[in-house]
Amino acid sequence: MAEPNAVNRYVNSDANKSNVNEDNCVNVCIFPFMNYFCFMFIVICGMIRCMQIAISIEPYLAVEKSKLTQYIEDIVKLSREFQPGEVCLHFDYFKSNPEVFRLVQSYANQIDIDLHLMREPAPSIAGFRSVSFDLTDVYNNKKLLNLQNSQLMNNINCVDAGCRGLVLDLGCEIRGCEDLIRSARYIIVMTVKCGKSGQTFHSEALQLIPQVRELNPNATMIIDGGVNENNIDLLKKAGVNVVVVGNYAKKCYENNNFSIGINRLLHK
Repeated sequence: MAEPNAVNRYVNSDANKSNVNEDNCVNVCIFPFMNYFCFMFIVICGMIRCMQIAISIEPYLAVEKSKLTQYIEDIVKLSREFQPGEVCLHFDYFKSNPEVFRLVQSYANQIDIDLHLMREPAPSIAGFRSVSFDLTDVYNNKKLLNLQNSQLMNNINCVDAGCRGLVLDLGCEIRGCEDLIRSARYIIVMTVKCGKSGQTFHSEALQLIPQVRELNPNATMIIDGGVNENNIDLLKKAGVNVVVVGNYAKKCYENNNFSIGINRLLHK
């Protein structure tokens, strides 16, 4: 006769323990399944990529160095109030003097920094989380035929694939840039025209997101321009990974509700 299973041995081993009820047997059967579902829930939650807030320092680039330094210091402090990676820094580099560049770069070991090159090569790319190149000249001046042999391509190829980014300006077309998009780790979709802060958010730019996702499903999708509490839900639904805030962050900072304002975007 076959040996009783573990549950039967437990029930029949002692007459005084024969009062094991059906609930105990149900628990024996259900607990493993409950543990499995809890484990899968944790795994799935871990796979969900939370939205990040990248605070642009552009509104403070024209002020004196001491104020810019203080703003960066306060962004670093703010980032420590949130979960790791929820808050980072965004730096638009155009016609900036080397001193400002070195200042920003010096914080790369304290906070993630995304570097957006505005048609100018960087003095250095060391330490930045991402280095994104502006394709405005490519699609505005129809230079696609010469793209492969251009200085832009040389600069892009100098950046490690894990840090490589592209900037798609408002109104651009991605036709002819498919290979570049496939090779990028970060894609910045501008919802305003590059180069000027305080512009109105253009929701039509979000039409680029599914096109980019089709070419590069694993790219980190970044939206830059006019982001605030009124459109953050739209961006979350569109599957955006990172939003850049400039004027919104500046207003929150100067109104002494820096942390509250950023938290509203993250958890609204």
